[in-house]
Amino acid sequence: MSSSLAPGSSGDAKHNNQIEHLEDLNKPGLQDKHDGHVEGNALLINRDGEVRRIPVPSSDPNDPLRFRPWEKYGIVFCCCWFSSMGLSTASGLGAILHEFFAMYGPQGYSSEDIVLLITIPTLCIGLGNYIILPLALAYGRRPVFLGFMVILLIATIAAALQNSYNGHPAARVVQGLATGASESLLPLMLTEVTFLHERSKIFGLYWMAQNAISSTINLTSSYLNHDLGWRWYYWVFVITVAVGLVIAFFFAFETQFTRQPESLDGQVVITDEFGVTRVIPDSEAQAYLEEMNRSGLTAPGADQAAESLERKSYLQRIRPWSTPHPQPMRVMVLSWKHMAESFSSPGIIYAVLTSSIALGCGVLVSS
Repeated sequence: MSSSLAPGSSGDAKHNNQIEHLEDLNKPGLQDKHDGHVEGNALLINRDGEVRRIPVPSSDPNDPLRFRPWEKYGIVFCCCWFSSMGLSTASGLGAILHEFFAMYGPQGYSSEDIVLLITIPTLCIGLGNYIILPLALAYGRRPVFLGFMVILLIATIAAALQNSYNGHPAARVVQGLATGASESLLPLMLTEVTFLHERSKIFGLYWMAQNAISSTINLTSSYLNHDLGWRWYYWVFVITVAVGLVIAFFFAFETQFTRQPESLDGQVVITDEFGVTRVIPDSEAQAYLEEMNRSGLTAPGADQAAESLERKSYLQRIRPWSTPHPQPMRVMVLSWKHMAESFSSPGIIYAVLTSSIALGCGVLVSS
């Protein structure tokens, strides 16, 4: 029981024992206020202090959230390897750029032309996101990932074999476009094999490996150039990307999965076709699913009978192709539409501008 006194009556209340308000702290509503549990919109922790697994894994044995630990870490390793090598290839040329000034300057090319070798791949990394991500949403993560690894490998071989300026920027453009997977497709794959509470650790590992490995390679590139020549800057990446391609073929499994809506304590957890997980009240779930149908996308879980499925064999899972979306072109167009709509958000505009300034400063320093 608790009591509160009317304002200005503390002296009188001492003698009259006048009580103005009563509260029963054992009432369910008030007890909830004092139990220390803070509700969040993602419901990460339940009232018993247990971590909820969001997204909710299905009963399908092929659900990426049900992958064995070695399968998940194999995907994480492949993503870290590709992103580190791709970004090093695209942005690490600054340490040996003087070689190209000495090579192309006498041929009549200006400093602006030569600096393009390091700046244009950075631009193309961003543009590559708009190509790679829609393709992955429509045709599967694995074939697109493997395909752009092959493209990066071919472009790096072409850059190493260049004897003239004209073909060199073209090879660098393709390198940048292929490396765009590290900023779009690979984070999506990591998201699809992890629960919400695991993502901080996995993405921390991803960005740490990416920065540590690429920085180390960039520092050693000047020594490599001094001993073996500038072409070996590319040949080293030809070797590492080829090794990564072999590893990815055996361990970068398909992570695309159509997930059914799941009820969780009066709320519904929905993961849409773009891999976005939302936790919404039951009262709004039906309207949300109807809106998905009107937009032309299949509602999650439609026509899915997980109980009748069997776990795919390892040989089935390392096929270089995946089952495409029933309406691949529609998915690609809708993804571009949503990308365009995102620029109506002031927060996204601010994030894009600030990251662009930081990236531009980094390129300026490295060149």
